[in-house]
Amino acid sequence: MQPVDRLRAALPPEAGAWLGSHGADLAQAWRSCSRPDWLIRMSTQVGVARGLLVHAAADLATDALARCPIDDLRPRQGLATALRWVAGRAPSSEAWALGFALSALAERHEGVAAETLRATACLSFACDDRADVVFYAHRADAARSVAHAVRALGDPSVASDVVRRRIPLSTFLEAFDLASRPPPRPATPSGPHAPTTDSFYC
Repeated sequence: MQPVDRLRAALPPEAGAWLGSHGADLAQAWRSCSRPDWLIRMSTQVGVARGLLVHAAADLATDALARCPIDDLRPRQGLATALRWVAGRAPSSEAWALGFALSALAERHEGVAAETLRATACLSFACDDRADVVFYAHRADAARSVAHAVRALGDPSVASDVVRRRIPLSTFLEAFDLASRPPPRPATPSGPHAPTTDSFYC
């Protein structure tokens, strides 16, 4: 399977079908994508630095909160903590604690306010430097944060440009290239305990 096909298969069905319509032209797909959450999902799958993913989601959550001020300090605390996590000045546990509080707060709101709060909650959960790559991509907290922020903002095309400013095409393609390389072959042991074989490939 080609690397582009592996990326397509790892995405949700609708996003995978959209990417497939671009063939192997990842650059064109990236430039034309009108779904910022798909940009984040693609970036997550190829291993773009989590700090960049969180920062892009934070940009949109900040915009959403500016349009829908909420009479509670915790959403802003969540945003500030996420940015401190990006800078290496806050642990994941601090961000996650706010994530749970924001999730509970979102249940007491409706409409744009609820979407804004869910965006900040998912942003907090995306601050995770310990989860392995597969689990982090499966949870997709950064992409879910972006999706909630877009529902609050109501303008996905502008939001896509915000993500592309934070994660340039060159950064995405570099990560894709690195993720597409085969893993290094383990060193062959030598000495008296080395395995023996009659294979002509050895």
